[in-house]
Amino acid sequence: EPPPQAFDSAHAGHQLTAEDFSAWKEFIPQSKLFRVELPYPPQHATDLISMPNSDKKRRFDMYASEKGNGAVFLISVITYPEEVHPSAVEDTLKQTIEELMKHNPDNRLSKSEHTFFDQHPALDFAIANREFLVEGKALLIGRSVYMLSYASRVGEFDAEDYRYFIDSFQPLPNQDDWV
Repeated sequence: EPPPQAFDSAHAGHQLTAEDFSAWKEFIPQSKLFRVELPYPPQHATDLISMPNSDKKRRFDMYASEKGNGAVFLISVITYPEEVHPSAVEDTLKQTIEELMKHNPDNRLSKSEHTFFDQHPALDFAIANREFLVEGKALLIGRSVYMLSYASRVGEFDAEDYRYFIDSFQPLPNQDDWV
């Protein structure tokens, strides 16, 4: 039988997880496109990315919140120009994941499943390499692809953190203007 301290520390660790979520804060970007719960206020970066086989550019916004253990929660919003509406939803989501895969030749796609997020078409994915595991969900709303991802060192993936992050994400109503 383990000493009482071992049981207490395990129990305290479980309670700490619940307290961690109560410490997470709601984040709504200036664009007011979505709301999400994050462990810390995110860093924001923006860029324009060329579209494959086109002279058009997509706007890329990335919000990254890093937890003390090094895990990173990312929300990437890729917005297509008005004159380009991504019509083939599954192809668009698949291309987005393929572009992500190209960043590291060691990356391998370990999961890719078509699903829905609310009523929006989505793609659940997992990418792994020797050091990191990235689990995420890509969804298309109007002219924007939202990629929600959680990156952690291999062996340190926290399924509760990931689920809480994904479940807390909500597109905000002005999205419907683009459909």
